[in-house]
Amino acid sequence: MHSIAREQHKAQGTVPQLCPSALHSKCEVRIFCGGDCRGETYNVTGSLYSPYVACEDRYNSIIKMMWVVAEHPELFETRANEFTFNASREI
Repeated sequence: MHSIAREQHKAQGTVPQLCPSALHSKCEVRIFCGGDCRGETYNVTGSLYSPYVACEDRYNSIIKMMWVVAEHPELFETRANEFTFNASREI
């Protein structure tokens, strides 16, 4: 995969960001999906530049999960407390 990325980016000499599509740069959930699997995208589309093949489904799933968290914060209270506790120990 790395060699494919290098070949497609010889002119710039850089490896692409996780999801280099123009759509992704404006997506409000991009930090949660990260462009997903570049290998799967390349295998299906033949390009590392294409958006993730299930982008719309992933987007909808992330939005739905955000609503669940917003409406039922108690479901994630234990995990949030663990994160807060661990973060405070690192300081």
